[in-house]
Amino acid sequence: ELVRRDGDWYVHLVVKRSVTVADEYDDVLAIDMGARWVATCAFLSDRKTTFYGEEVRRIREHYKQLRKSIGNSKPRQGQQVVERIGNAEARKVDDRLHKIARRIVEDAQERNAVIVVGDLGGIRKDNDKGRYVNDKTHKMPFARLLNYIEYKAHDAGIDVQLIDEYDTSKTCNRCACEGVRATQGRFECPDCGLDDNADKNGALNIGKRALGKFSKPLSEAGAVLAQPETQVIVHRDDEPANLSVSVGSTPSEGTPRL
Repeated sequence: ELVRRDGDWYVHLVVKRSVTVADEYDDVLAIDMGARWVATCAFLSDRKTTFYGEEVRRIREHYKQLRKSIGNSKPRQGQQVVERIGNAEARKVDDRLHKIARRIVEDAQERNAVIVVGDLGGIRKDNDKGRYVNDKTHKMPFARLLNYIEYKAHDAGIDVQLIDEYDTSKTCNRCACEGVRATQGRFECPDCGLDDNADKNGALNIGKRALGKFSKPLSEAGAVLAQPETQVIVHRDDEPANLSVSVGSTPSEGTPRL
């Protein structure tokens, strides 16, 4: 692609190459993407959780208010000004997304963890949650962040898989019962008493779904980890400590298919 920027011409080239990803992992790094946090990352082995996206939200809000003030003042070259600040916003957000993706992949490398991400396909369709939440959802660059995570992870030899996230936000990651969202950021389970961050709960459910921990309701849709026609074999214990994830290319009969 030939593009012109600030009076200079640039050629953008797409380079494709084959990479080999590992087929055995010691842990699972599960990622839940949402409106409040662009990525909530949780390891299944010890439930260590990291929240990303505060800077992205701050940048979005800053430029939102800037565009609003420009619209109110109605300068002579208002449209050109809006376009310039839009380009600046995009560059700053893109820089933060690259840094977030790099940190996620580095954490996965350190623990030899496979990365599983909740599939947000269709989240913006028929999903009205009010003007405020809808505005946040539509502006969060989920697809772009996922793309950065995928290519950085593959370059590091780590696999990334999309997992159906249906019901993960309202299911208790401890007992698999249906819980309630006390607030947008809080999850409570009336059965086992779990009281935890809602996004962390969703991320852990995504990770457990990838491992087939729960038969219902989390594994109804199924999932594929690593490559088609492969399996993940783990011991079905109550706590996911000391995980040993093994992916094989020729599944044997009788082992649980994800």
